[in-house]
Amino acid sequence: TGKAAEKFVLEKIFLLDDIKQILKANDQNLLDKLKNLKEENNNLKKNKTIIKDLYSDANNIQFGDIKIYYQNLDCEPKELKNNSDNIKSKINCGIIILTCVFEKKISIVTSITENLFDRYDSNIILKKIVMFLDGKGGGGRKDLAQGGAPLSNKFYELKDSLKKIID
Repeated sequence: TGKAAEKFVLEKIFLLDDIKQILKANDQNLLDKLKNLKEENNNLKKNKTIIKDLYSDANNIQFGDIKIYYQNLDCEPKELKNNSDNIKSKINCGIIILTCVFEKKISIVTSITENLFDRYDSNIILKKIVMFLDGKGGGGRKDLAQGGAPLSNKFYELKDSLKKIID
């Protein structure tokens, strides 16, 4: 007991001090910080799974010799670009259009695979979609563009109208 117990307790105190320093915590908020970290980690794992399993052939629309991949996601607008990149890594040739509705606004990301750069431009596709949805603005690069529009009934016609909009 004696010296061995004292050494054991000191090691635990030093370990606890190191943990508090790493988490920038104190005795009063250490447990809350750990709970928040665990919850955040679980959410990240959950979102990663959703992103990994996002691509589905069921969302492809045949458009001549290429495919349009369209999906409305249940996510925040800032997540659309990452999801688009993830889908783009799974397809060889196509146009990717992702949307989400957040706070009564529609966010849109358009993306095209590199082998379609000579035929299509994400900026142009995005502007046509935004115009169809009665929105304004938006833009980006030839391979990836992002914009938005107010939520209206036209949003529910978007998927069926994509061939006409892009053509």
